[in-house]
Amino acid sequence: MSRLAWIPCVMLLAVPVLFLSGIAGAGGSDRVWIATLVVFLVLMPLQLVTQAIAVWRMAMPELGEARMMRLRAAAVARVIPFALVGFAVMAMIEFSEFLGSTEWENYLLVPCYFLLPLIAVAADFITLRVLISLRVESQVIVSGRHAVLPLLACGALVLVYPLILVPYFGWFFAPIIWAVAMAVGFAQVGAVAHAAQKLCQARATQ
Repeated sequence: MSRLAWIPCVMLLAVPVLFLSGIAGAGGSDRVWIATLVVFLVLMPLQLVTQAIAVWRMAMPELGEARMMRLRAAAVARVIPFALVGFAVMAMIEFSEFLGSTEWENYLLVPCYFLLPLIAVAADFITLRVLISLRVESQVIVSGRHAVLPLLACGALVLVYPLILVPYFGWFFAPIIWAVAMAVGFAQVGAVAHAAQKLCQARATQ
């Protein structure tokens, strides 16, 4: 499940790579922007769905009821903001001409702009913190890299929210940091799970 969660995060980095290659190589042609948008519209839902499934499957009853509920609540909370953004966009498209006013759009967009990223980032932060607590509780000895990187991923998520509110500059770099932080966090959880599996096998043979 950790692999199912982190691989789409890495794949999502193809979007900024295409964006930068379009600026550097093709001079910002319409074809490059369309290709970048198509890749984003494919990879973003893929990452969202796979992470939600992976986190939900990770939340097993054996982890304890409180931990299981936090993981599943975070998985659901992670999906809700993106569903609401899609609904808001469709509402603006459908009703803009009918209402003949743009004031209602401000009342819809402002809460989306500030609250929805906060919910999504907070859900990911809670997920990583719960998974880190599993590592600590397992008492599995891991290398310094595997011990430090999950904590750095959580710290990076704290920086993502204020950065994502900054127009243009933040809109570009915050999703990159976000994707890298989640990929690192889930990958390290997988490494710890693998180490725990080997430890259990070693104890079973003794």
